[in-house]
Amino acid sequence: MVGDDHARIVCCAATRRGIDVHRWFTADYPCRQSISIYYENAEETNWVFNGPSLSLENQKFDVIWLRRPVPPILPDILHPEDRQVAVTENAFFFRSLWHALAKEAFWINSYPGHLAARSKLLQLREAKQSGFTIPRTLVSNDPDDIAAFILKNQPNQTIYKSFFPARWDLSDGNAAVLETTKISVESLPNPEILRLTPGIFQPYIEKEFEVRATFLGAHVVAIRLNSQHSQQGKTDYRVSPINELDPEPYILPPEIYESCRQLMKKLNIVFGCFDFIVTPEHDFVFLEVNEMGQFLWKEQVCPETRILDAFLDFLMHPSFDFEWQPRADRIRLSSIIESDEYNRLELEENTLHMRSFPNPTSGFYEAR
Repeated sequence: MVGDDHARIVCCAATRRGIDVHRWFTADYPCRQSISIYYENAEETNWVFNGPSLSLENQKFDVIWLRRPVPPILPDILHPEDRQVAVTENAFFFRSLWHALAKEAFWINSYPGHLAARSKLLQLREAKQSGFTIPRTLVSNDPDDIAAFILKNQPNQTIYKSFFPARWDLSDGNAAVLETTKISVESLPNPEILRLTPGIFQPYIEKEFEVRATFLGAHVVAIRLNSQHSQQGKTDYRVSPINELDPEPYILPPEIYESCRQLMKKLNIVFGCFDFIVTPEHDFVFLEVNEMGQFLWKEQVCPETRILDAFLDFLMHPSFDFEWQPRADRIRLSSIIESDEYNRLELEENTLHMRSFPNPTSGFYEAR
């Protein structure tokens, strides 16, 4: 995806480590990219991918990092009804492709795991069965049920969360981003509008601090985020400047670590970013696991985490039980960001490749 700093940084670092890397921009299909797959009598399937900075034919891959794939982008030249047919055909083609591509490779994460972990409903159910405390939750588009849920929470407040990050580009060049938001019955839109979009509703939980824990197999890098130190970040830490959160390395309690591992097994993922609230009573409350969350910002704010170097080793030796052993020839995040290769890749992707819509939120931290 154009604008994905993580993919660009990991590509540069992996190349420096001597790993042969291919980046595939799925949004280039079909306008700037062609894919041909041949099924004949031979046992092996023949396939050819061609496009800007991409030329692949029957390659064998050891590892595939399924890093936030985006759907194909179609031009505006089609009639609206024809366009809908083309969108559907492309969507079904790519679903088939993800299931069939590179069966010999180790996937981070597997496509079935990718789909399962993206289900917030499944996450909550499996998280509870894995031993986590979860917030009382309503998922609904029913105006009466939503209003009743909010009233039942009183005097505590209620928060609204979306299923997927939303962003609107504004006429002044800025952007509006949908955040986790406190709501009331009075703040709800009219029922005809409210029922058009499902939402996730939970009681607001008082916080002592928050924890973001990234798992690479069995290796975990956790950060404590003092979100209550920031006026902006009290409800949603993502909207706060990172320096206001006083981030610091954190060690997960053993029982929380084991529940994370159990949930990863249930969801069939080997990589994931967990978000927790820690209450004033020091209870952990599970919020979600993002199976392809942002993680390199941890090394930006806490260089001792060395998470880029750990992730490179994870790519070279991926497994559910991966344990990182620090290397002497460490690759630092700062050295990649300041390199000519990083700048070259950024220029190349902005020049050659299709930008997905909506544009991804820039930076390691904000997009989470």
